[in-house]
Formats: sequence, C-alpha cells, structure tokens
Amino acid sequence: SNYRKQEVFDKAVTVLKNATDVLPIKRLDQKVLRISIGMHTSFFRDGLALFADVPYRHFFTLKEAVEELKNEKLDADVVIYSLHPTTVRPRNQFGMSLAASELKNLPKGKSTILVLFGNPLYLSDEACLNGFDAAVVAYENNKYAQNAAAQLIFGAMPSNGKLPVAINASMPSGYGVSL
Repeated sequence: SNYRKQEVFDKAVTVLKNATDVLPIKRLDQKVLRISIGMHTSFFRDGLALFADVPYRHFFTLKEAVEELKNEKLDADVVIYSLHPTTVRPRNQFGMSLAASELKNLPKGKSTILVLFGNPLYLSDEACLNGFDAAVVAYENNKYAQNAAAQLIFGAMPSNGKLPVAINASMPSGYGVSL
C-alpha cells in the first residue's frame, strides 16, 4: 500500500551531516531557496511548499547548474540543493552525469543543504560535502522519498535513518545523524 511505502521512506531517509544545526529549519521567516538538479522534482517542491514559500530554480544536469551558477551570489538564508538522478545504478556517475567532486563548484548560501534522491555511493568522495552545512540521502527519486525529505527538513518528522552501505571511511554502514 502507499501508506507502507511512505512509512519505509520516512524511516530510511538518512542525515549524513548537520554541522551547523541547520536541520531542521526552525525559523519560517528565513529566505529559503531550492535549486533542483535532474528530473521528476515536483513532489519535493510540493512537500516543501506545505511548510514555507520556497522559490526554486531548476537545472536538468549538474554540469548545467555549475556553469549557470558559477559566478552567482545566492541571496538566501538557506539554500537547498536537491539532486534528482536518473538512476541508482553506478553508470554515468549514478545518473548525475558529473562526479560528486563537482558539487564544490556550486555556490553556497549562508547555510546550504544537499539532498540526494539517489544512491549514497555517489557521495563516496569525502571532500564532496565540504561547503555544505547539511546533507541528506533519500535513496530514490520518487514521491515517497521526496515527501519524507521535505518533512525531515522542516522538522515534521525525526531522522533516525542509517546508511545500509559504507560510503567512505567517515561514513560506514550504520552511520546516520539523528535529529
């Protein structure tokens, strides 16, 4: 049933990093901007809209986002980058077209959150999360994962998710930050 599917993703969504306690977003008077990269992003947009007015920009590829945003100063208190890959399989950088090391080239806000709706192994380069205050893995690019991630970001549900696989030495299997 749909309820069961939602329950699975609610429990699975994993916080990898919350360095500045940006998660959950507590103050709704902050300016939040979402930048989506990939396909099938609307459920996340709609989920965030239940909590706050979150303007967004969309790019089809990470390459396009890096090129278009490289000289931009983002005017937001919180920037949420949502990565919506085309596959969870390893080919073509897990459906993101560019290696995760390219994430460092995205401009950051005062606080910056990365949400990956895909395979956590994409983030195996330990340096790829540098510059991000928080990082969340939602495992699949579907409505259940996108809904769960939106709720977690705004504190409507806790995060107790743990990685099912080791990403790197800092993030072994079973790793996860509880909120």
